[in-house]
Amino acid sequence: LATRAFANAAEAAGALVLEGCATNAIACSDNIVHGIDTEWGSINAQQVVVACGAWSRRLLQPLGIKLPQNAIRSTVIRTTPAPAYTAATGWAKAVAFRQDTKGRFVLAAGNKSTFDVNLDALTDWQTFGPAALHYRTRLKIRLGKPLLRDIARLIPGTAAHTAPWAQLRTNEPPADLTAAAPNLAGFHELLPQFADLAVERIWAGNIDMTPDQAPVLDSRTGIGGLVIATGFSGHGFAMGPGGGHAAARLVQGETPEVDLHGFRLCRFAEHDLGPLPDFHP
Repeated sequence: LATRAFANAAEAAGALVLEGCATNAIACSDNIVHGIDTEWGSINAQQVVVACGAWSRRLLQPLGIKLPQNAIRSTVIRTTPAPAYTAATGWAKAVAFRQDTKGRFVLAAGNKSTFDVNLDALTDWQTFGPAALHYRTRLKIRLGKPLLRDIARLIPGTAAHTAPWAQLRTNEPPADLTAAAPNLAGFHELLPQFADLAVERIWAGNIDMTPDQAPVLDSRTGIGGLVIATGFSGHGFAMGPGGGHAAARLVQGETPEVDLHGFRLCRFAEHDLGPLPDFHP
C-alpha cells in the first residue's frame, strides 16, 4: 500500500511509471550518462538514479563501478488471525514478530537468515569476508540455483547472457521451509497461548546487504549524471522517504540536509567501514 501510494504521488507530480519493463543497461559515453536501454527501447535522460536494491551491483558493474552488495534471503510466515495481543514489534532470539490489523502474526527469523552463494560472493570475498566471518553463526549458507543461474549468465548467446533482467523479472526467491520452521517453533515457545494458530501463508524476500549494513547515497560515481541510492540492508522501508529526499537533492545538484559522508561509495575502497553493527536479518 505504501509503495503504491508513493507511485501514485509521483504520477500526480508528472512522473511516468513503467512496470514490467526490464532495464538492460545504463547508457553512457565519455563517462557521462545519457539514459538507459530497456527491453522496450532506449530512454534518454541526463540523470539516472540507480535504486534497484539487490540488483544494483550488476547494473553498475559494466560501468566500472564496484559496489560490494549481495542479497540475504529472509523467509516469512503469516499465521491465521488471533485476538488482538500487541501493537508492538517483538524481537527475540528465536523469532521476530508483529501482529497486523487483522490479528495475523507475521513471523521472521530472530537472528538467522539464508545466504545463497553466487558469483558475486566469490568475487567480493575480500570485502565481504570479514562480515561473513563476524556473522557466521547467524547465516545459513546454501549452494543452489542462484550460483547455477550466475554461471549460465556467462554463456554467450544465451538469453540469460543477453537479457538477464528479462529472464529474472522478480526479486522474490523461494521460501526456505527449513529456515521458517524454527521461527514458528520459537513463536510457539515464546507465546504458547497461540500454539494452535495455523500457517496462512509463507514467502521469502531478498535483503540487499552491504558489508557495513549501510546504504550508498552518492553522486560522486565517476559517471556524470549518475546517482546511486541503494544497499539499505533491510532498513529501506524505514529509511526510504529520507533516502529518496536525499537522492532528489543530489539529482538537482543541491546539498542534502543531512551529512551523507558515511554513505559515500568510496568508503569500501578506502576500507573505512567502522565497526560492524549488530546483524539485522
